[in-house]
Amino acid sequence: MKSVVSLANLAVQDRPRRLEAAADGILGDLKERFPETQGFACKIEERLAKWAWPSRTKMSEQELLRSIDAETRKCAFRRGIRVTKGLRWGLTMDVQSTDREMSGVQLDVLRESPLSVIIAVSGFIAGILASVGYGFLINAFKDDYRDLAIAVFIGCAIGAGLALLGWVVSRPLEGLKADQAREIFESAVQGMTRAVRRAA
Repeated sequence: MKSVVSLANLAVQDRPRRLEAAADGILGDLKERFPETQGFACKIEERLAKWAWPSRTKMSEQELLRSIDAETRKCAFRRGIRVTKGLRWGLTMDVQSTDREMSGVQLDVLRESPLSVIIAVSGFIAGILASVGYGFLINAFKDDYRDLAIAVFIGCAIGAGLALLGWVVSRPLEGLKADQAREIFESAVQGMTRAVRRAA
């Protein structure tokens, strides 16, 4: 689920501060709604907005964060929030600016339990191991190890299919249902919109 809330009614110089305050408000609402005392765990990650990534970069996100100038970093606001409870309940929320002028803020909400992630990653790894293992079993690599690269590529394709299948199969097992996730998403959008209007 994705939505963009306009920040056009805010003065440009006020946008970074107000966006951070609104994101803090969403985080506070999530922590109040899903408290640690009830077994929920909340992880926050400061990231870099997608628009600020240079094309074809080989740097990691952490390296990019350290290398960009302070002004770009301020405009490239992005916060990842992950709330989990056990293996079956998980929610990921991403709040980020849409451009350098911070003319809007994009909210993404995804049901993503640790169980779904584990099954998807396991399927991907199993596909690669099966393909490479089969190649070794039939001695496909004894003369030319370039065939190993082909086997890894085929394994990635098989692994991606297994990961997708595992993820789809695990969805009904998740504790957070689609209608609950939509309600959380709509509440976050309303909270962000209220915060922006209050600042106008």
